[in-house]
Amino acid sequence: MNELKQTVAMVFSRKGKPSMTERDFILTASMDFRWFPPKDSQKLLEVALEAELVTRKDGDVIANFDPKSVEIPLDFSPGPEVLRRRPQETDLFTQILGKIAANSEVDEKRLISKINSVQSSMDVTIEVAALIVGRELGVDLSSFHGAVGERLQSSSSGSGSLRK
Repeated sequence: MNELKQTVAMVFSRKGKPSMTERDFILTASMDFRWFPPKDSQKLLEVALEAELVTRKDGDVIANFDPKSVEIPLDFSPGPEVLRRRPQETDLFTQILGKIAANSEVDEKRLISKINSVQSSMDVTIEVAALIVGRELGVDLSSFHGAVGERLQSSSSGSGSLRK
């Protein structure tokens, strides 16, 4: 999913904001970057939705992660494999976000904004930022502590960085 996440992050980074219309998403991937024809760019959007990297709301596409937090090589160009549908797997951040949204009065868009703000100001991973926001809102996220700790350990030993 790393290449898919990089692809989606690059589309959002091009626009400079965490949401855009579906049409803008498709046009950015096909016309701005010239990665795919429009029909395949639509498929890219569908794959990103299935992977829960983005959410569709009122005709807009909203990133479920901070696109700025994703490391993208300078010469990045996605291959055709990013268009392949994957078995549904919910990433750790999405699971945490879902639990916070279900157990608080805050809508998902505002939650993502709060989480992005914490991540930026504290320079932590998106999962850690989500745990902090959840705690501030009084949501019990203790069931995620072990998984987030494991991710931090594997990230820091593999790349020397706590950011993903």
